[in-house]
Amino acid sequence: MGAGEQPVTLGRGRGRLNAITLILTVLALAALLALLGLRLVAASQQVGSQPPPSPLVGHRAPDFTLAVLNGTPGQRVHLADLKGHPVIVNFWASWCQPCQEESPILEAAWQRYKANGIIIIGVSYQDKPADSLGFLKQYGITYLVGLDDADGAIAVAYGVSGVPETAFIDRSGVVAQKVGGPLDDATLAHAIQRILK
Repeated sequence: MGAGEQPVTLGRGRGRLNAITLILTVLALAALLALLGLRLVAASQQVGSQPPPSPLVGHRAPDFTLAVLNGTPGQRVHLADLKGHPVIVNFWASWCQPCQEESPILEAAWQRYKANGIIIIGVSYQDKPADSLGFLKQYGITYLVGLDDADGAIAVAYGVSGVPETAFIDRSGVVAQKVGGPLDDATLAHAIQRILK
């Protein structure tokens, strides 16, 4: 080694290389974690927006008899008697905000499609008779509405987990579609076209 020459040390170069490798590895892991996070968010949104199909769809609708709140005194509706008619069974409650928002949509559909043989039945879920009647008057509901049994037998038979929920039954008495959550005009119109066939 000559005068003024520095000894060559491999340690510094190797240390720098290790530091660069570590930084690149951390950046790659961060990018992978970010990508994984985005995929999880997208998957949860997709799952959340598309509930699993109801096991009722494609099967005969559970039969029930309902005392009508807004009909003639003593009037009852028996689902089995409605075979040959497309039927919409809507589970709702007066305390339910989304039910309040969808009720004018259902009433408008009733007025529009009743001449085509559509029957809409509202089933009041976990509600007081006086509150249900007040709701019907407030929103001008004229389709058939009655209270579920105290034990909620109709809601249980239809797998209702919350309100609003709606079952669309075709002319042969088979559930063609079930919608959890509030209906909008487009969803309701599409479902009605399916059961009018």
